[in-house]
Amino acid sequence: MNALVCAHLRLLAAWLAVTPPADVPEVSGELERLRVLAWQRALDAQAPPAPEAAEYLTIPQVAERLRLSKSFCYELTRRGMLPSHQLGQGQRGLRVKLAELIAWEATRAKDSS
Repeated sequence: MNALVCAHLRLLAAWLAVTPPADVPEVSGELERLRVLAWQRALDAQAPPAPEAAEYLTIPQVAERLRLSKSFCYELTRRGMLPSHQLGQGQRGLRVKLAELIAWEATRAKDSS
């Protein structure tokens, strides 16, 4: 904990020592609100990052990676054989998650061996 936070907590403790008993419930409620905010902040810091655009590949990128024609890759997605996501208009908006493509490649390699 940094020095500034420690200093503020010491001031708060000193202030609580002289707070009239009638004000304690209101102060407790505010302290509980701050405790919840602190936990939310800690949990947000541990949350996984938002998906990046690089996690998605276009069909031409998929075709290049798989060494297949673009039209065949589009056909695979149309038939549902290659998992894809519509992120925009028409065929240009069709994307394949990199993680799903890697898993798909692994199952194809296992099937061919």
